[in-house]
Amino acid sequence: MARVSDMSKNIATDLSLIFSAPFVGLYVAIRTWLYLGGDYLTLIVMVLSLAIFPLIIPTAWALRHGIEWDYPEKNQRFKPFLLVILNYFFSTLFFSIHYPDYPFFLSLAYLMNGVIAIMLNFWTKVSLHTIGTVGPALTLYYLGLNIDAIVLFIIAFIIMYSRYVLGRHNLMQLTLGFISAITTTTLSWMLYHYLTSFAT
Repeated sequence: MARVSDMSKNIATDLSLIFSAPFVGLYVAIRTWLYLGGDYLTLIVMVLSLAIFPLIIPTAWALRHGIEWDYPEKNQRFKPFLLVILNYFFSTLFFSIHYPDYPFFLSLAYLMNGVIAIMLNFWTKVSLHTIGTVGPALTLYYLGLNIDAIVLFIIAFIIMYSRYVLGRHNLMQLTLGFISAITTTTLSWMLYHYLTSFAT
């Protein structure tokens, strides 16, 4: 890889932070709620489960153990991200009862992407930034927010490049994150329709 200037690295670092999964999750939660509706409890739970807890848990863990915020080593990730996945599990369970509509699909997609990501992480340091932008982009597409989806897909490619510039991931890990997110989110969409078909 060609030598990268300090300015490029600073920009890549800022982009990685701004478009990390919790901040993307915050946008997805608010945007889908405004577009598709729902009560305030739905909004609160979505914001907590897709943004607040996924931000607080890894950040607090990193600070406590003296780890960089984006977890440069794959063996540092398992415990904090398992807690995040448990958060997705409980929100999926909640929405399966309270609002088995788009919030259920969102939580299910985040849960399934999280599970697959943590499994892949045993093999290689798969890009969570890639999964955390590509997966939500596809969920927005499936929910009819096509313009938002296109913008987020463009952002995803920018983030993938920024992670490569920073040396956090190689091309294989970025590609794996992309393919994983597309495949898992599509399977989540199919599973969502299958599960909700019993309620009709």
